[in-house]
Amino acid sequence: MTNSSLELSLPTDFILRYAVPTAGELVAGYRLGWLTPQTTVELALAGLGVVPDATAAYEELALLLSDRLYELPALIDDIERSTGRDTSSTRFWLFLALRWVYDHRTDFSDPLGTVEQLYADFDYPEEVEGFVRFLPVADGARMGVDALFGRWLAYLETSEVAYRRRFHRDGA
Repeated sequence: MTNSSLELSLPTDFILRYAVPTAGELVAGYRLGWLTPQTTVELALAGLGVVPDATAAYEELALLLSDRLYELPALIDDIERSTGRDTSSTRFWLFLALRWVYDHRTDFSDPLGTVEQLYADFDYPEEVEGFVRFLPVADGARMGVDALFGRWLAYLETSEVAYRRRFHRDGA
């Protein structure tokens, strides 16, 4: 996946509230079009010394001055060549998009419709199925809109814990 039908511009502080993106995730967020050049640099800077897959291009991106932002696409290409593409990089952005939509659900005319849009955009990930309206619920699961929102929130809470802990050796 290189883009989404959902137009988002996620601010640095929102993203960092949940986790520092890996180098591959940074590339994926940029490719989705959800990061401004400045946000991309700020996220790379936040990842210095934290992100395990940081390359020389990643470090160069983190220290990129605002008058040299024209270099950003080439650095992103270099990072992508060294990290490759995988679905785990896009899953981070799926989580953040779902978090954003959930947190701002009153700003969306149909937040569950937006979930369905993201479900399709991200190639129908299994972890989202529990809160997609048109899919059957698991045996014994509650039904209705409140139950969908409850399962959505449970997914967000579980994912948040996993993303916050991923760079800590002790799991804290």
